[in-house]
Amino acid sequence: MTLCAMYLKICFVLVKIFLVQVVASPSASGHYKRIRSVSVPVSDGSCGDITLNLYVSPRLNRSISDVLEIAWTVDRVLTGDWIGLFDYNPNLTSTTDLTDYLHSVPVNWTTGAVFTGVQIKRNLSTSRPYEPGCLGYWAVYVRGDTGEAALVTCLSTEPRWMENSWNEISQLSLAEAFLPGTHNSAAFKEVYSPYYENIVHKYTYNQDLNIHDQLVFGARVLDLRIGHYSNTDQKWWSNHDFIRLRPFKEVLDDVKRFLDNTKEIVILDIHNFPVGFKVNSAETHRDFVRYLEEEVGDRVLPATHGWGASLASLLATGRRLVVAYNSQNASAPFLWYPIWHRWGNKQDVSSLQRYFSDVFSGHNAAPWSAMMELTPRPLDVLLDTYGGLREMAAESNVQVNKWLQGSWGRSCNIVSVDFIRGTSVVKSAIKWNRIRAGHPGCVNHTRT
Repeated sequence: MTLCAMYLKICFVLVKIFLVQVVASPSASGHYKRIRSVSVPVSDGSCGDITLNLYVSPRLNRSISDVLEIAWTVDRVLTGDWIGLFDYNPNLTSTTDLTDYLHSVPVNWTTGAVFTGVQIKRNLSTSRPYEPGCLGYWAVYVRGDTGEAALVTCLSTEPRWMENSWNEISQLSLAEAFLPGTHNSAAFKEVYSPYYENIVHKYTYNQDLNIHDQLVFGARVLDLRIGHYSNTDQKWWSNHDFIRLRPFKEVLDDVKRFLDNTKEIVILDIHNFPVGFKVNSAETHRDFVRYLEEEVGDRVLPATHGWGASLASLLATGRRLVVAYNSQNASAPFLWYPIWHRWGNKQDVSSLQRYFSDVFSGHNAAPWSAMMELTPRPLDVLLDTYGGLREMAAESNVQVNKWLQGSWGRSCNIVSVDFIRGTSVVKSAIKWNRIRAGHPGCVNHTRT
């Protein structure tokens, strides 16, 4: 055998091993299919010696949309360990031989992620949007030595995670808490089926949920950019840079609806003003602030509380909306000190990790936001180098999830992500906030 042929054969074997682990199918793992016992409650999957996450991939094309991904981290892999994906709660079935999974994957490594190919049914969204609950899909980690389920988690919403943790976290301040957020929150496009994105759509939309649903899934900080258009019926718009997206009133209406149905605290991070604020800047800002006061003045917390006030003291006021405003051209009693964005402007995961390694090793004065997403350069957009923001998020979010499960989750303040359904940032926030408040991080919120 020639050296070249040996090299090709080795490459083929390595690729085959990789595919078995990362793109496993039910047929590839058919001998990992018996569960002798399912007696553990459905949990948020973020505690103990096994971490199991089930989330929705941001990937979208003519063939796929809303496809489930499973990611895991385990201290020690046992021979025969496997993970199954189900469209029913295994705890509620009488059978112990759960072979009718939607997807299964053998666990050969201590950490991994798999794109299941299973597309969720969007009509499975909960009929009670303000109650946490499973959305029709469960993942089970099965130990190979016993055949018993070690952990069960589900795809779920988190509309009341603050309230449900209130006894533990109420003495934390906004500056001390881990607050999950969305990057470029108003730049969303809801897609319910496979869809071809043109070049503009690929690099405009950072989210796939509307503002209300981002909050229902657990985001508590919204990153917003405002445009002023004096020649339209609606003067104030949400923008992605110079692209006009939707009237800002729609954003505020979604926020108000969520606040009116929960006891959560929400932060509007009004951070950039890309259009219409250059000419007569101070006057335009004053007009916009007056508009904010008209729309949400009865809900906004006075800035005198400050970022160091405890969550309990803020809730006691009866108001639960914070407006952080990144401009010195306006002042009002309800405008809070702006949030410092730690944005790396990185195009690959390794560079993003190095950037945040430096950030977390230094001093970060709260309030600050770790902008944990990849950013294309202008030429990358023109050449479609990375396939769009969804593809970039699919690459980075898997790693962001791991970073936040580790030590970075201990010391971050706000974390803003693209396509929040494709992350476990909310679960990490729940766990680390408990730990920061001096409580065990591994008391799970059970799900049904």
